[in-house]
Amino acid sequence: MVLTRTRPTAPDDECMAYWRGPHAQAAAHVHGVADYRMHYLRSPSHGIGLPADGAAATPPQEPIAAIAEMVFAHPLALLAVARHHAQVSAHGRAVIERRQALITGVHARWEHPGAAGIATGFRAVVMLRRRAGVDHQRAASALSTGLGEALWSTPAVTEVRIHLIKAAPTWVANTCCDDFDRGEDRDVHASVIVSARDESALRRSLNSAAVSRLHPELSAMFDTIHTYPVDATDILRRDNRPAVPGIGPVPKPRLEPRRRTVRPAPPNKVPQTLPPGRLIAVPGGPPEDVIAEVDGSLLCSALNGAIVRVNPTAGTCQVVANTGGRPLGLELTGDGSLLVCDAQKGLLRIDMDSADIEPLVQRIDGVALRYCSNAAAQSDGTIWFTESTNRFDLDHYVGALLEHRPSGRLFRRDPDGTVETVLSDLYFVNGVALTPGEEALFYTETGGYSVTRLDLAGPQAGRRRTVVENLPGFPDNLSGFAEGKAWFALTNPRNAMLDGLATSPPWVRKALWRIPDALTPQPKAVIHAMAIDPAGAVVDEIRGVRDDFDTATGVVEVGDHLYLASVKHPYILDLDRSGAQPLAQHPDA
Repeated sequence: MVLTRTRPTAPDDECMAYWRGPHAQAAAHVHGVADYRMHYLRSPSHGIGLPADGAAATPPQEPIAAIAEMVFAHPLALLAVARHHAQVSAHGRAVIERRQALITGVHARWEHPGAAGIATGFRAVVMLRRRAGVDHQRAASALSTGLGEALWSTPAVTEVRIHLIKAAPTWVANTCCDDFDRGEDRDVHASVIVSARDESALRRSLNSAAVSRLHPELSAMFDTIHTYPVDATDILRRDNRPAVPGIGPVPKPRLEPRRRTVRPAPPNKVPQTLPPGRLIAVPGGPPEDVIAEVDGSLLCSALNGAIVRVNPTAGTCQVVANTGGRPLGLELTGDGSLLVCDAQKGLLRIDMDSADIEPLVQRIDGVALRYCSNAAAQSDGTIWFTESTNRFDLDHYVGALLEHRPSGRLFRRDPDGTVETVLSDLYFVNGVALTPGEEALFYTETGGYSVTRLDLAGPQAGRRRTVVENLPGFPDNLSGFAEGKAWFALTNPRNAMLDGLATSPPWVRKALWRIPDALTPQPKAVIHAMAIDPAGAVVDEIRGVRDDFDTATGVVEVGDHLYLASVKHPYILDLDRSGAQPLAQHPDA
């Protein structure tokens, strides 16, 4: 645990830019740390709860701005943490005044399992200083069997963690940097981190009858008890792996393969013929998605962060905004604003008149969106969006497919800003589209080779059924419905070796994961897209080969034209389908 005090002259926004910028990127890649959480304390903090008579309410020390809470995977992780703090010290000198290194052990812990947990909306950190002469074990017992149990017994509490603290060894403080002190005359001997559904629920827990009965015992053992309200908590590492999107080159995370049975890919009977087409150059690099505006103009998401408006008739382009990250899926809303799923920035909303960018969802329960992929907006302002995987960054997305481990999630953001996880453990969930009447939502699973319909209204609300399964390729973005059809691109044909690896021993895939990307086999270069109707039936399909375009990730139909985007080429492919006839039935159905 590291207690950090910031410089009084450092603005709050500058401090947060440091914590969530260079510090988060460095902390996320500290090997040997199983769990790394940053708690940002409310400023100024006057404390809440636990008014035990005879104990001071405010500790005699400078205000603490942030607390880094780490759980080591092994004892040698101390070396990695020391190097980490030395590395980020230079970046933080403008905002950090002093840090205090404390060695802690999680003495007791209570938490809801993920499947049955209540969403955490508020946290607090209780800092306690033992009175002189009070036995360490006696105090520890009072916290674990007394305070911890009392807090956990109150409704709406989602987690309680009790840390017993001692000063860090001299070599740790000396290795970190010169703004550390060891805390030999420390103000803190224990901490209790408590989480609840919301702030009012946490305050009720801290002032409950069960906790109040402990006041005499606590004040006899501790001369200072102060409860810091937490403004926000960021989880930078969990399960001994990064939990934030990497910016810039980062090492490959470890692979943890699972075995599953994958059906052989079906033969594809669609003729490999494409209608006449032309390329429209897009500034800013390959566009991952393409959608259509009401007037027939196109919007696409470029590699350099640009949102580009394309006039397909004139072949001209205009940059309307730049997210500063890597935008993926796009969706226009009823009020004319643009939703952008950015792999580094999360779910964003862009005002198309002013180009102002508003972050809508960047973190869920303290964890950054790792791979925000696609969104669909209902007429009432509800937004459905996907996170393809919470285990890999965009640069290492192949790892999610190679693992054959479901790690994608589908979320719903209500008009009041509340976000709910609707589905989890999906195989690289990707595109989403609402039916014209908004009674159902379709989503693609790139790693599941499928399209699924989720009923949203009526007696079957909540029901899921796969409408297109065992696809011959990897389905990606899903366009909105227009003229009774929603299109989705298939980036590449299925890979027989990848399918076969699903049942291979884990060590085989781990060995393959260590091979540099430049030496791995490249997928077949084709162009493939399919369309479904509101019932989920495949009603149209194109497939073929061009020398100058492949790996389509986004597709949209406007009149007689089909426009495709690709993550490999800085173009939009315009296919003229005048006179084309939709399929009566998918050949493989």
